[in-house]
Amino acid sequence: MKFGRLFAALTAVVLIASCATPQKQTQTDLKHLRIATWGEYPPFSFVAADGSLQGFDVDIAEALCAKMQADCTIVQQQWDPIIPNLMQGKYDAIISSMSITEERKRVIDFSDPYYITPAFLVSTKDSRLSSLGSDGNPTPGSIKGYIIGVLASSPRAYYARTHFFSAGAALRVYASIEEADAALVSGQVDVIFEDGVSVEYGVLRAAYGNQFAIFGKGYHDPVLDLRAGIGVRKEDTALRDSFNAALKAIYADGTYQKINAKYFSFNVYPTP
Repeated sequence: MKFGRLFAALTAVVLIASCATPQKQTQTDLKHLRIATWGEYPPFSFVAADGSLQGFDVDIAEALCAKMQADCTIVQQQWDPIIPNLMQGKYDAIISSMSITEERKRVIDFSDPYYITPAFLVSTKDSRLSSLGSDGNPTPGSIKGYIIGVLASSPRAYYARTHFFSAGAALRVYASIEEADAALVSGQVDVIFEDGVSVEYGVLRAAYGNQFAIFGKGYHDPVLDLRAGIGVRKEDTALRDSFNAALKAIYADGTYQKINAKYFSFNVYPTP
């Protein structure tokens, strides 16, 4: 699963097209909403065998709409024109694992983050990484001497060079997550360090996944964190605020946790 690629920043061409598109100036009807999602990014959004849109993003969208008492239609939208079409008024919001970036914030507004994806160390179940420090993650001593596989040119690679190499680990970079997974399975590396969703839906869910485990509570850092937000037009401040209030409400009543547990073994809610 090429998780990093799918979350890459929107291209300059798309942003230019977005800026050139006339913006809708009236406030959106908060009780009748059209919400766009990609539909080609499992487990966040995908088309099921019966043709319905499903996934974490879809479930979150439905839960938010229920809390807002809004009549919502969720539509599938290709990725490249997803922001220009929002600006044109073809729908009112984007709930599609869109990372909040400064580049995008120049064009549209975002809700508070509705999930983040921490990075984890993954190794064999008998790994000494089970020795955890006060931060809830493997101690520097447990990492020393291990070969850690990372995705080349990724935030995890930068973080690993800064933190794990200095603790005495060796690093080996790979062109894809699939290659790093294969290296772990074959024993070419002792550990992989990758986004939690990538490892859970990759090496941990493969036929040999019962040999491996995630160690620690995960690493949160401005370099690592991918924060997904709900995209809205800049003038739709009331809609943004409604989404923020509904997000807090579905977490408070336990709805968010049920959706989280349906897809992930770790918490993706952006708590401090």
